[in-house]
Amino acid sequence: MKRRVAYLGSLPVTFSYQAATQLGDDLDLTGYPTHGEIYDAVRRGEVDCGVLAVENQLAGIVDETLHAVVQPVLPSQGALAQSNTWVRIVREVAVPVELWLTNQSGRLEEVRVVKTHPIPMRQCKETLDTLRANYPFGFETCASTDAAAREAAANPQVAAISSINAPVGYPNLKIIQRVDDPVPGAGYGNVTRFWVIEPHHPGGVVLNPAEVSKAADIQKICLLFNLGRDEAGGLARSLAVFAEAEINLAIIYPLPRRDRSWEYTFVVEFEVAPEAADRVGLALQRLRTVADSILLGVYPKYRLES
Repeated sequence: MKRRVAYLGSLPVTFSYQAATQLGDDLDLTGYPTHGEIYDAVRRGEVDCGVLAVENQLAGIVDETLHAVVQPVLPSQGALAQSNTWVRIVREVAVPVELWLTNQSGRLEEVRVVKTHPIPMRQCKETLDTLRANYPFGFETCASTDAAAREAAANPQVAAISSINAPVGYPNLKIIQRVDDPVPGAGYGNVTRFWVIEPHHPGGVVLNPAEVSKAADIQKICLLFNLGRDEAGGLARSLAVFAEAEINLAIIYPLPRRDRSWEYTFVVEFEVAPEAADRVGLALQRLRTVADSILLGVYPKYRLES
């Protein structure tokens, strides 16, 4: 039976589609308009898994994905909703990114507005600012690079920022030029990282240090936590748990709580080597004494081939 995989977009021209193709050979790939709808499709069991862009080398965190994954367990009253943890992060993949400007004529002088998803837009800021000095076009955001390409194919005054494959899905589009900004210190070399999520029984993911210690390579852990008490030093005490266990947090990202104004739930992600599994397990146990926390996933670190 084919593995059912959800990706962002309606045609196989998005980077999310490229990420999905890394999950195997016998796949049934289905496009969805937003990351939130991908999450819902996984939670409902419509698909076996979904790919969600989480971080880009130039644009940083894809907050749309964090909101989609974390919102169901954010508290409406009191503690994090353990019973609503319907998905888990099981894997990460990465896709090299090249962003291209396309329209119907292939000429920049006909462009009145440039459209794309907010994250690719941020990856092209310097290049687009330079182009606007001679071509005063405006900007609008779309749900995906595929949605932008679809609008450009329907309107000669619209240009889309998308992958170089956009003209494959929309044959009346022509390439104008590449527009993603160079990665500092590396020329071009932009990469987007994706989480792979699967359905999971309520109750959250359980860290098994024995399984991590037997892993052949570095694992990643993603969790979220609320501060246990609203008092000075609460965040410092929570972060001290990681520091004292020599855990280097790669991501610390705040999301607004729904039950308390001006307070936040924090999403963290970090790497753990197999030999550090027991130490990390003890640290997560200690975290529960100072903060309300849920483990969202334990998964192998992806290594992008050069």
